[in-house]
Formats: sequence, C-alpha cells, structure tokens
Amino acid sequence: MPMTRLAVGEMWPWPLAGEGLQALMTPGEAALGITLVAGISRPTREEVRALRKGKIRVALLPAPPLVWIVLSGQGLSLDAPYAVGLHAADQARAIRTSAAAVETWPATGRAPATIAVVDASDRIVKALRTVSLTRPWMAALSAALASCPDGLSVAARDAAIRRDMVRWPTTDAMIASAVAVERAGL
Repeated sequence: MPMTRLAVGEMWPWPLAGEGLQALMTPGEAALGITLVAGISRPTREEVRALRKGKIRVALLPAPPLVWIVLSGQGLSLDAPYAVGLHAADQARAIRTSAAAVETWPATGRAPATIAVVDASDRIVKALRTVSLTRPWMAALSAALASCPDGLSVAARDAAIRRDMVRWPTTDAMIASAVAVERAGL
C-alpha cells in the first residue's frame, strides 16, 4: 500500500471490505505498518467517539492460518481475520520481515497503529486515531505471522474463519484467549 494521507471527511482511498474490522499490514523498514479499518454503515456519534477517543483494547489471537485482531471498547466489538498467506509470496515475505524487525527494538520500543472509522455506506472517513503497540504485542504478531502458511486459498481462509467462529463465538471469548492485549484511552 503506497503512502497516502488519510483525512476525516475524505473518501477512503482503498477497497473497503464492507462492515466490520479489516486489518491492513504494510511492510516498512523499522516496523510493520498496521491500519485497522472499522467499517460501520452510518456510524452513530457514539460509535465514532468511542473509537476516536474512548477506552479500547486491541487484542491479538493467533489461529493459523489466521491471525485475529480484535478491537473492543465502550459497546463496540470488532474482529478481523488476517491471512498473510493470501498475499503473493514476495509480499508475504516482506510483511513477515517487517514484523520481525521488532527483535531489534529496545525493550521499551513501541509502534503506532492507525484506527480508521469509515462509513461503509459511502466510504467517508469519520474518525482517525493512533494507538501505540508495545514491543511484546508486536513480537507476538511477528511470531503469529511466522506461524501462518504461504499460499493460502480463499476457501481455506473461509474454512478457518468458520472454524474459529465456532471456537470463539464472541469477541470477549477471543480476547480471553488472546496472547497480547493493548489498552488505549485508559
């Protein structure tokens, strides 16, 4: 994903996966770029405010071939299955390499992640927020991505999503099983 300036009130510049949470990962030199896109059709002021300023948790749940990222707080619960194996081999390798850069960070290192609230009905950005992810959270993400296979088919991804929805039927169940949870706005 090329460097693009995001702004509230502007059109979301990339395809939107509809309603729900979408995780986008972009290779970088020193860290993996993470954007969590909360697609909500006609979001209420309360939903926008909760994601822009409220207390939230960002959880990480490895479930190869998927990595789940869960965003919850103030009445909102969203989850995104991420399948690095759906990318072309060179892109998947670049994502994993960027994620592995966390091993060179100091113990107190942190990485920013962007949360974008996008109206799924018209693709207008309603809010933007940056949260800080700790080195342990990013290291857990790196390990989770490394454990996922290359060359994943859409059918295999969809089967894994169905499997995981039975295993963890709610975002609270996902958070309870998460290997890393960051808190923001607390």
